[in-house]
This record gives sequence, C-alpha cells and structure tokens, in this order.
Amino acid sequence: MLIYLLTAVGLLQSTGYIIHNNDLVFLALATRASPLPDVFGGSKAFEPIPYMAEFVFDFEDGTQRVVPKADYTNTLRHKGPTGRFFRYIGYIMVINWLPVIPDATYGPVLSHGFCSGGVIAELLAIDRPIRGFTILLHNAKPDGKPDFRYSISCGA
Repeated sequence: MLIYLLTAVGLLQSTGYIIHNNDLVFLALATRASPLPDVFGGSKAFEPIPYMAEFVFDFEDGTQRVVPKADYTNTLRHKGPTGRFFRYIGYIMVINWLPVIPDATYGPVLSHGFCSGGVIAELLAIDRPIRGFTILLHNAKPDGKPDFRYSISCGA
C-alpha cells in the first residue's frame, strides 16, 4: 500500500504540470518527493553534452591563439597530472553549462582559470599576458556557426 502512495506523490508534480495546476505543483514541491520535472526543467531544458567548446585567446601583443575542443580535452587528458584533475573539472563544468549560468558567476570563475597565471592557461602552456578570451560553443550542425559566444576580459 505504501508503494502506491509513494508513486502517487512522486507523480503529483508531473500531473500538475500536465494539467496546468500550480497548486498541485506547489503541493508536490512541498513534499520534496516529486523531483523529476525540477531536475530536468531547472536548466531550461539545456543539454550540454552535444556542445563542443573552442577557445580564442587574445594576447596583449595583439596576436591570437585558437584552441579547438579536441586540443583542449586532449591537453587536459594527457598533460594534466591525475592528482590535479579536480583542479580542472570545475572549469569544465562551468564551460559546459555557460548558457544557463549567470554572467556574474561564470566571469570571475573563468577569468581565474584561463587568464595569465591560471591553471588552465598554465596547462595550455600560455606564457604571454592574456587580454581576454572568447569561448565558442558549437553544436553538431552543418553550418559551423557557434550557438553561443562568451567573451571574457582578463583586464583589471
């Protein structure tokens, strides 16, 4: 009998969304036993897996360096010491979820890792002063245009 009650409570939030009944949705949220729509709906249905990141670094001397996703991930995989993996994973997660993270959050985090002296800049062997960088997120589309573009300044 308890299993039926738990199943019904678990389906309350979904049912509320389907029949457009906010009272039912809020009741389900209050139970904290009906999480499914919140888990998948909280990110505005954004799925980071199909996106590939490309980086364009702008240096103080006016030159640029493009780092495609393949080079970036291979560098992390092969040059990053195993013990330091967790220093990089936080940056990777921020990049993967850029479209749903507020600017005030991702700007300082990525500046810290990618600008001169940061762990990612160090890992990519960037030894020149960085003025800023752009992250281009691409989906697998034939036109080759980025879906999202984020520019971050390294200046003070």
